Amino acid sequence: LDTLIVPDYKKTPEDIREKIIEMSLSLSAVNSDFNNLTKKIKGKEISEVLIVSEQDRQKIKNELDVVIAKLFNLTKDDFEFILNSFPIVPKVIRDNILNMY
Repeated sequence: LDTLIVPDYKKTPEDIREKIIEMSLSLSAVNSDFNNLTKKIKGKEISEVLIVSEQDRQKIKNELDVVIAKLFNLTKDDFEFILNSFPIVPKVIRDNILNMY
């Protein structure tokens, strides 16, 4: 861990930070209990960020994985190695994530 380079939040481009926030909020805000949070963070009602479909949620998770991998400057081979170290994740999902990279 001493050699792990963690991306500097302040050096991450604003559009990437906003994208991560938006995707994370969409995945976290799962019901009306999160309405105050969505208003505070994005100025939006829960109905504007709520993702109900599991297919849509998986697509956002996949995209978020790719964004984070790129922030860590992972090569495609390194990213594939990491993805394949999670056999509990179905291969089709791992393949979709890698194809998005």
